Amino acid sequence: MLIQSEREIIKSAIEVLKKLGYKEIETPIEPLSNNVILSDILENQIQKINSYEYNGQRYQFSKENIKKAIEDINIELTSGLISTNEKIYDLLTIGKSYQETMIDGSKRFYDIKYIDFYNPENNVFNIVEQFSVKGTSTKYMKFDIVLFINGIPIALIECKLPNEKLEQGIYQMIMSQKIEQLYKFIQIIMVTNNKYCKYGTCGTETPLWSSWNEQESNWASAKLAQVVQNREITLQDRAIVSLFSPERILDIIKNYIIFENWKKKICRYQQYFTVKSILKRINEFDSKGKRKGGVVCHT
Repeated sequence: MLIQSEREIIKSAIEVLKKLGYKEIETPIEPLSNNVILSDILENQIQKINSYEYNGQRYQFSKENIKKAIEDINIELTSGLISTNEKIYDLLTIGKSYQETMIDGSKRFYDIKYIDFYNPENNVFNIVEQFSVKGTSTKYMKFDIVLFINGIPIALIECKLPNEKLEQGIYQMIMSQKIEQLYKFIQIIMVTNNKYCKYGTCGTETPLWSSWNEQESNWASAKLAQVVQNREITLQDRAIVSLFSPERILDIIKNYIIFENWKKKICRYQQYFTVKSILKRINEFDSKGKRKGGVVCHT
């Protein structure tokens, strides 16, 4: 199938995402402003994936604490985009403690988490096409594809024509970060023209956007066979599978994003697979109970 238009590229990306387990939801009629969270979904998911144990019994969190958790993730942009993004990242990956009153009248603190990183099937993955958000200095901006986890906007995909340079899309994504009320949540951004793809995160400078070269070939081949049928597999398909398969996006967000010197950094594929190889190696023992050594060449 020869893809010739931006609309076809978007449609192709959405088809792959849906087969990976994302559910497409209707685009809001009016551009969103201060709150870009899908609150109903987030409320349901917080209730689903959270509970606490007291005296051998499990209990649900109070409605007041669930409401407070939803409010707390929507941090005000008083300290700048990257700083706010880091605070939200910490909430996403660590969670936050809330005080509950026990049946005997005592009070205890328990953690509420927004995402279940260890059981991907417990989360809800959604996509919205042409997601419109109002800015402070602009009327509104549309984003080709926004990916949500449990109602929280987590990733963006910007689609360009096959004859357009990726740098145009990267520049557009960098400039669009003035829509801070959306970008304060964003963890991964991908730009594609179907032939080439690059990814970054909030604040990534143009030269640092990277291509992904999948190293787990058997895993990727099995995934691609499930999501791409009756047409040629493209680099866009490969990038979407590698970056946005539910188990992979959760792993990248949880373990391969850091904040350093007021900058946010996301791993390149070399770092991702090297770390995974190291973790695998340190859990392997020979017949004498010793671990194997190794050398990592870092340039």
